[in-house]
Amino acid sequence: MYPVALAADALVTLEAFVGLMAVALVTGMLFARFSRPTHRLLFSRWAVVAPYQGGQGLMLRLVNGRHSNLSDVQAEVVLALREGPGPAAKRHFYPLKLERTRVTLFPLAWTVVHPLDHESPVAGLSEADLHARDAELLVVLRATDETSQQPVLARTSYQAREILFDHAFESMYVRVQGALAVDVRRLHDTRPAGAPQQN
Repeated sequence: MYPVALAADALVTLEAFVGLMAVALVTGMLFARFSRPTHRLLFSRWAVVAPYQGGQGLMLRLVNGRHSNLSDVQAEVVLALREGPGPAAKRHFYPLKLERTRVTLFPLAWTVVHPLDHESPVAGLSEADLHARDAELLVVLRATDETSQQPVLARTSYQAREILFDHAFESMYVRVQGALAVDVRRLHDTRPAGAPQQN
């Protein structure tokens, strides 16, 4: 069977064009979907306000849940606060200055620290203040997957009830046959500030 009229020729040409384009589009979308690296960055359930270098620091921590390394890891933390009376209160966003904003290689774990110095918008705020102003920490992490050389983006947030005052993180580092390793089961473990570390 073959077309013998102008209308049939046009229809066959259109079908061939649409068929080729459909195959190309589906192939491209599937490749883009499955070639994109999927991260497994695990964030701590809590952020804590803990003693830090003679003062206090706002801290959260994360671990890499995959065997592949991440490089050029950059963190950004923003504090959102409601300001103003009653229902007319507006939400304001304050970028927090971090002790370290990036690490070259991220094989194990990283505790992100915001020192509560005189420039910090968190300094002077109590736990009750954070609840009253509907505080929320917004965390964005950018990195490069070393295996695929593709960018990785991860984000999380902490509401006021997830920020623990006068607490510190338990150590995650353990020795396994003489080598330093991370016990991911301790990622969320905290203790009251001043209490001894658990073994």
